[in-house]
Amino acid sequence: MSDGTRTFKPNTRGAELVPDMKIMSQNIFTKCKGNALTSEPFTDFVGKNAINKFYLTGADAVACVKSTCFNMAKSGYKVAALSDCVTSYDKRKIDEMLQYYEKVGAKVITLNDLLSGNKQ
Repeated sequence: MSDGTRTFKPNTRGAELVPDMKIMSQNIFTKCKGNALTSEPFTDFVGKNAINKFYLTGADAVACVKSTCFNMAKSGYKVAALSDCVTSYDKRKIDEMLQYYEKVGAKVITLNDLLSGNKQ
């Protein structure tokens, strides 16, 4: 991580996974830049398992989610951002970011859409 990074640093308050999150596998990857595709272990796992569809959630719609969405769509992955599972420090920018995600080629759906199979 760069020295200028202020948030989401490993071993700092708030960096741990929330205790009520249901962990479904041991496949947990750490990244040091906004774009998830910069994590070599993650991209290796994706490649080895022929994964081509992603559902994005995240704590910073204008940074990490934005960068990951753009780079995944640009790389040819199918991407859907879960609109009700994305937040930001500036919540006023969320609608703008959802429009941006669609502009770069991602679908914007809700968690309920995903769970009900109604992925538009």
